[in-house]
Amino acid sequence: MKTIAVIAAGGFGKRLGTDISKQYLSLSGLPVVVRTLRVFENAAAVSEIMLVVPQSDMEFVREKIVDKYGVRKVRAVVAGGAERQDSVGNALAALDGPCDVVVVHDAVRPFVSVRMIDKVIEEALITGAASIGVAAKAGVAPSRWVPASSSFCRPFHARTRASAFEALPIDRKQGSPCCCR
Repeated sequence: MKTIAVIAAGGFGKRLGTDISKQYLSLSGLPVVVRTLRVFENAAAVSEIMLVVPQSDMEFVREKIVDKYGVRKVRAVVAGGAERQDSVGNALAALDGPCDVVVVHDAVRPFVSVRMIDKVIEEALITGAASIGVAAKAGVAPSRWVPASSSFCRPFHARTRASAFEALPIDRKQGSPCCCR
């Protein structure tokens, strides 16, 4: 089975108010994006990584992130788009050959685990799509469930926050996510 991880690092972190985009900020001595990439690098279920960054950062990322830190599973550094969905779309358009599952994750969320990655891939193959939910902190309004238009969605716990981490099986014949037909 071939699983591609799309790591979205296309933002500039304007709200953070720093001169450095947040994906390149140091977290305990390593850039945040490197910490995220290493988790996916260590996930046996992930075959390849497509890293999406701002067009202006592509050479920097190849040299100072991918090569410097030896992230072997990165098969392509792809130019991001105006919005996250455009960036993910650019990565999907750049896929080289068929794959079974695409996992999408934000580079600035380095606390994902190999176990979470494995579980979301497993659930996506069973249900058609999956996302990880994490316990919410104060400030999130409770609800009984999140309305769903698809049968594969399950009700969330009253105080669960969806993470920016999802997986979709890919139809090998169509070359598109199974749930997008």
